[in-house]
Amino acid sequence: MKILRKHQVLELLGICSTTLFNWTKSGMVPKPFKLGLRISAWVESDILHTIKLYKSGMSTEQIQHEINVINANNCTPKFQFENSPHATEQKSQSKVTSETSCR
Repeated sequence: MKILRKHQVLELLGICSTTLFNWTKSGMVPKPFKLGLRISAWVESDILHTIKLYKSGMSTEQIQHEINVINANNCTPKFQFENSPHATEQKSQSKVTSETSCR
């Protein structure tokens, strides 16, 4: 799986940042996932599939449905520490819980 950063997605789609934000919000482009606090990324195959959807002549509603399916399939586990992970004594005693979190 190849990961794309925002500038790469903008280049592939031939759009500006504002359009990417608006299309993501309206379900016309897959949602990004977080690599860090300020780093968003997309799965390359999802973006390439989106381009194929546009080229196929599908209606806006059909594209939005397909993008919703992509977003639903991209759920990732979200881990949380019950105790503070910053204290070294507590790290070994911390309980980790996992839940599914969709972007």
